[in-house]
Formats: sequence, structure tokens, C-alpha cells
Amino acid sequence: RALGHVRVNGSWVQGMGTMPDAQSPAGGVSASVNDLGKWLIMVLAKGEFAGQRVVDAAALAPALSQQMQSGPPVQGRPASYYGYGFNIGTTELGLTNYNHSGAFAVGAATSFTAVPSLNLAIVTLTNGYPIGIPETLNAQFFDLVQYGAFRRDWGAIFADAFAPLLLPEGRLVGQSPPASPLPARALSTYAGTYRNDYYGPLQVAEQGGALVMTLGARPLVLPLTHWDGDVFTFTLHNENANPGTISQAVFASDRVWLEYYDHEGLGVFVR
Repeated sequence: RALGHVRVNGSWVQGMGTMPDAQSPAGGVSASVNDLGKWLIMVLAKGEFAGQRVVDAAALAPALSQQMQSGPPVQGRPASYYGYGFNIGTTELGLTNYNHSGAFAVGAATSFTAVPSLNLAIVTLTNGYPIGIPETLNAQFFDLVQYGAFRRDWGAIFADAFAPLLLPEGRLVGQSPPASPLPARALSTYAGTYRNDYYGPLQVAEQGGALVMTLGARPLVLPLTHWDGDVFTFTLHNENANPGTISQAVFASDRVWLEYYDHEGLGVFVR
């Protein structure tokens, strides 16, 4: 029930919140740490809880076994693998472990780790954005279990690993606008409805001498700022776009390319 928090100029403040109902089909679960503790007991028991079969063991097995290699061997450590939903790894003592993390950049970071041969698991949920805290606590816990002391500086390791996730996106981040930009065409030439089979329609309109884009079922209104010629920019700050994110909107005769929405090559909207 805790509200998500982010760090701004060194201070923790409440984030903008998420939409868990809308996001659940992508794999979200709203649950308490007690619920997840019981779920981990079931996972360790390969589908049983309190003496009852909850999940068929054969159906659960692909999630708990190596399905694809996700990382090569590094510095003497074995390769890492992915099951159908979980990371499948090996501890330094050669014990199989399951783990996964989840996070929102607007204020949530979670992680679980399970070592079935020890019949032991831990889950850590936080209401702060991802800087490696739950992963650090889980790694420290299993260091204590296996060795009786911390073996690595897990805080520094995970902080470094998560730092890139909090950086702003966009090729123009940190760049100054052109000193002598090419002029835009008449703004009315950019206005209209642009189609995209994945994202749906995009409306571009002229309002008060500037361009405004409207996108999405719950309309997202994005003012455009001229950059150079047919290139405009817009800024985003949401759970997927970190503060400082800048996206290009590049117009052509019958289409516009939106940089931020082109991660999978689907960022072209056709008028």
C-alpha cells in the first residue's frame, strides 16, 4: 500500500504513481510480501502448499529450468540462463537458484531469490525506484546463509548495474539546439491524423502558433518544440521515460517518425 518514491536532487519524494490494473496483463501482480512468501513456499515445493497441490509440477517445471542462455560465463562465474519467467543461475557453491526483479522508475523495486537445495527463499519489496536495494539485501542474505559473512560489496555492484536504467533517453539529450536552425515549413503542413497499426492514431494540430501531438486511448498531449528543419522535439516523464528524456519527431511529406516509440522499429506514423 506504500506510495512509490523517487530521488530528486538527493531527496526522496513521492513519484507519480502507476496504473496496476492496466499493466497487469503484461505480467503485473498486486500482492503483499506475505502473499509472495507463501508463493515462494509453493515454488520451493514444486507446486504444493499446505499439503495441497496448487500448480501441476510438470506445468511449473519450464519456469524453473534452463530454457535459454541469457549471459555467457564471466570472470570464472558460470553462464546465466532464463526459464519461462525466472532467471536460473548458480551460486558460487554451485547451487541452483531462481531469481527475478521488478521495478517502476516512478517508485517501486522488488526482487526474490530462491535456492531449492536449501529449501530457502527471500523476497524483498520496496517503495523506492530501482537502485539495487532489494537485490543487495537478497544477495547479502544468501551470503550469510552460505558463508556466514558478506562476500562482496553487493550495494556497489547493484548500484552500478542499475544506474543506466535511470538515465534519460534520446539522441539529443545533453545537446544544444542548432545555433542557426533551418526554418520549419508552415505549421499547417504538419497537421493531420497519422496512423500506426501498433500505437493507434496520432493527432497533430496547430495551437497558438505551435504544434501539439495527441496520442493514446487515454490522451497523452505532447507539445512539440522546433529543433531544425522538419525536426521537432518533445519531452516525456512517466514510468518508462526518466526525467530529462527528449524524443525527436521527424516529419516527412506523409509521415512522422517518433524516436521514443521506435524501440522495436514501430515508430513511424503515416498520414
